[in-house]
Amino acid sequence: MNMKEIGVIRVLKADRLLLTVCYFLVVGWFSAFMAHSRSTFIWQSIDILRFLQFPWRFLTLSILGMSFVVGAIPVILETIVGKSFIKMILVFPIKLLILLILAVSVITINWNFFKPVREGSLTDSEKFSGEAWRIQQGAGIRDYLPISARFDPREQRKTLTEVMTGEAQISREELGTYWAKFNINTQSETAKVRINIFSYPNWRVFRAIDLNSEEIETFVPEEEEWGRMWIELPKGEHLIYVQLFNTPIRTFSNIVSILSWSLLLSYPLWKNRVQLKSW
Repeated sequence: MNMKEIGVIRVLKADRLLLTVCYFLVVGWFSAFMAHSRSTFIWQSIDILRFLQFPWRFLTLSILGMSFVVGAIPVILETIVGKSFIKMILVFPIKLLILLILAVSVITINWNFFKPVREGSLTDSEKFSGEAWRIQQGAGIRDYLPISARFDPREQRKTLTEVMTGEAQISREELGTYWAKFNINTQSETAKVRINIFSYPNWRVFRAIDLNSEEIETFVPEEEEWGRMWIELPKGEHLIYVQLFNTPIRTFSNIVSILSWSLLLSYPLWKNRVQLKSW
């Protein structure tokens, strides 16, 4: 391979790398702009952005993009001017000096963010107990309540289920991360039971019938202030199973995550195979 061919390969690698860096630079700057108050007109024009709730969520993309750009600078220089130049300029002592300068600069510029905004008279034991702890637990709960919840919960859940109308006895309550089940014996003709789980999309309730099951419709009545699920059951003994199923967007996100991790973990394998074939 002559010097001209080596130069062409180096330029192609540089072009591909520069294109990737430019992409992350655009993503980083755009994300930073979306987190700034000057992007208010965009938030007001695109209605679907209200589902993001907070502009600072874009900071994650901004940090990712800018971190990639800064980390790619040595690789860009190495690709453009060659390894010998980088070895000559970025020897170990200089690398260490640059690292120390960057670390000290970041800490110095952001020093005020390491200081508490204000200090109170509460001790840790007082902060994490009693009324102060109750208020702290519910401080951000409005961000996660379903639309059917008109008021914030004022106390912690004591039981999984409650009989609201009719006569019934509930037993063998079990609760998991995405499921719950319980037995109920209804003595009256019908009984309304409240399941103390918020009525988020794709919570589904099933009643066991012999070896099969049927789905029971859930509802949130007007008197339900916290947005919990209710069901109505006929007379008899029932085994009730509740499960949270994936929404379409969550299923799509899981597929994207699986594919991304698969490509990331398998990249070294198929990259080496491509290089061996090229030889």
